Amino acid sequence: MPLTEEQRKERRREYREINKEKIKEANRKYREANKDKLKEVNKKYREANKERERERNKKYREANKERERERNKKYREANKEKIKKYREANKEREMERNKKYREANKEKVHMSNTISKWKRQGLIHDDYKSLYDKVMNTDYCERCNCKLTGTKPMTGTSRCMDHDHITGKFRGVVCHSCNSSLPKQPKKINNIKIDEN
Repeated sequence: MPLTEEQRKERRREYREINKEKIKEANRKYREANKDKLKEVNKKYREANKERERERNKKYREANKERERERNKKYREANKEKIKKYREANKEREMERNKKYREANKEKVHMSNTISKWKRQGLIHDDYKSLYDKVMNTDYCERCNCKLTGTKPMTGTSRCMDHDHITGKFRGVVCHSCNSSLPKQPKKINNIKIDEN
């Protein structure tokens, strides 16, 4: 009596399990002997499946953020000169790529720049992203209740993140007028007190 599809699958699985090392070694030898061929096949596959590959890579990076961050850090440290040479040789290309990225990701870039600025100003918070969302979605000053506007150009009603310059703790979302009229505190940058005299 012939085997069913399920039985054949089960036999193949058992064979692979019993001969794991043998199969691994055969695959390694095949890859070694067919490097160029495999490189070309993989290149053609990636070209034909760009969106699928992009999505797969995105999911992998999301699931392995720390691992990827560490891998990239090690690579940058080990290849400083190589990276420097590449950037110098491709200045125009890099500038164009960065410009396109900033235009395509305005909100992401704005959030990143805003949070970096807050950190430089000494703000300490557990979740900067949720704080950014709160600040950007607050429509009225928490002190005088005026309608808040954007920061460009800076006006009296421009939205500001208010924080304690000594503790670094977030205090609220206020207009520029209220933020400027609050009592002067010692300036701190990167949590180091700056003498203003």
